[in-house]
Amino acid sequence: MSTLYIFGIGGTGSRVIRSLTMLLAAGVELKNCDRVVPIIIDPDATNGDKQRTIELLKTYQRLRAQIKPAAPGASTAGQFFGADIQTLASLARPGEQRDTRVKDTFEYSFSGMEEPLRDYLRYTSLPVESQYLVDLLFDPKSLDENLKVGFKGSPNVGSVVLNQLVDSPEFQFFGNEFRAGDRIFFISSIFGARARRASRCCSRTCATAMPTCRTSSC
Repeated sequence: MSTLYIFGIGGTGSRVIRSLTMLLAAGVELKNCDRVVPIIIDPDATNGDKQRTIELLKTYQRLRAQIKPAAPGASTAGQFFGADIQTLASLARPGEQRDTRVKDTFEYSFSGMEEPLRDYLRYTSLPVESQYLVDLLFDPKSLDENLKVGFKGSPNVGSVVLNQLVDSPEFQFFGNEFRAGDRIFFISSIFGARARRASRCCSRTCATAMPTCRTSSC
């Protein structure tokens, strides 16, 4: 079974995944693909595009369960809701113990987003030399701003927070589930600070952990 993993980064990623979901609902066929796993990466909790896309994906799953398309292995070409859209967590095999931190959702859950950057970095616990370095890289306003609403066009802030993707339980689970023949597709804007950083971070991590995987981006 070949799986297509789609990483939708930022608002652009969410909008493209929403459009793709509508096409799949209309019966558009994805060649050499048995299931689609969208993973939305966006720390902006108030992004309406992200929330609308997540709700649409859930609705797609509910409708597909009611329609009950062709049996596994049979052609779904031209069928409404023919593509099987799943969450990352749902890929766990029967009997496999899944890390409970990997939530059954279409979005990556960032930790520490309810606090300012200063607390996220544990500034007061850093050595004095490291505090000087932080003061050099970030102005006081950036250090005291809450991270909940994305990075507001600040790539230096995004580069720090997005590093948690590399060692996250979600990425470790993803690496364990990835199989020969699976594909990865990245969708992001070239203008947004968090989108650029997240795209590079994800693609570099995949290339390092899975050197034989096939990746594409737009």
